[in-house]
Amino acid sequence: MHLSVIMGALYSLLRFSSLKPRYSAVILTSFCLIYLAVIGFPVAALRAGIICIIGYGAMLFGRSTEGYTSLAFSAIVICVISPYSVLDISAQLSFLSSLGIITATYIFNSRQRAYKNFFEKFSYTVIILLINNFAAVVFTCLFAADSFGGISLTSVPATLLTSFVSEILIIFLLALIVLSPFG
Repeated sequence: MHLSVIMGALYSLLRFSSLKPRYSAVILTSFCLIYLAVIGFPVAALRAGIICIIGYGAMLFGRSTEGYTSLAFSAIVICVISPYSVLDISAQLSFLSSLGIITATYIFNSRQRAYKNFFEKFSYTVIILLINNFAAVVFTCLFAADSFGGISLTSVPATLLTSFVSEILIIFLLALIVLSPFG
């Protein structure tokens, strides 16, 4: 989640610059690879990184990308690099939550429309964040219950709340880091 939020925030910043999309794609891919190297290439971040790099590669070559295919490709790459990651429960949960988010995104992007003002766009973004978090919880809930022998009733609302708050905090902290040299 964190890599996707960071890359999304950086992508938003670069969209407002005068850079061509191809240059932005190169910057985003480079940053993603450096970030993955710094954190040690954990499976969940590697999955997110591969999906991001596929998207930036599509942007570089003027093509579109598809979420399910990108997720499947990232699974194949990770299994080739580390076949035992198939047995890693964190990898399994990561892929299931991503599948939920991609599914929710496809369902709700079909309803997207032009927004009249900042408040409408902001409200839609907050609702999509909540829906994506809910979809991730729904897609992982049964697997987690089976793997851990049950699930706490408080875990679902706690996950929804903390995920949403952490996404907002990550974006806020990135803004503070970027703006800190300016006083």
